Amino acid sequence: MTSSSGKRIKIIGSKRSEPERFYSNRFLSRRHEQHHPIVQERRLLMERKEGWIPDLTPQFGEEMESRNWEKLATYHAPANIGVVKDFYTNAKPLEDSHTQDYMSYTRGKIIRYDPKSINRFLNIEWTGVQCQYSLNVQKGTDFDDIESVLCVPKWHFHRNQSGATIHIKRAYLTPPIGGRWPRRR
Repeated sequence: MTSSSGKRIKIIGSKRSEPERFYSNRFLSRRHEQHHPIVQERRLLMERKEGWIPDLTPQFGEEMESRNWEKLATYHAPANIGVVKDFYTNAKPLEDSHTQDYMSYTRGKIIRYDPKSINRFLNIEWTGVQCQYSLNVQKGTDFDDIESVLCVPKWHFHRNQSGATIHIKRAYLTPPIGGRWPRRR
């Protein structure tokens, strides 16, 4: 009598392939994939879709039009929250990741947000001149100048033993124009 099941083939050492993870093609590294649930739990505050009101800020509007930046003031379509959260997940710098280069990865696309890429998007060419903020950072903070504006005469910032500025008491500040301080909460 013959068996209806046929011959059994003995397999020596089975290949165990790891099942493909659902997110495996969406993240830069395993650490980013592990960070994804934390980002998913956070609430995302979306910007309100508002029209630009030229009468309210005419100088701002003229500047936007002269630079051809109208695309920054309008939304072409509502944002996809999943895509935004994927961007934030991959943008976080984690140990040996590429995010030190201001780069993220979203749905198979590399998104760069370094100063050169942003300037290219805005059609700006910097000719070696730094912005005012960079110049101020290089120059350093002049606490004496800040003190002369903020403090009542004869009063100063509190300083530590080495002379570094620590804080200032509220009573030593120049009072606001209305004469009343806002309440503390």
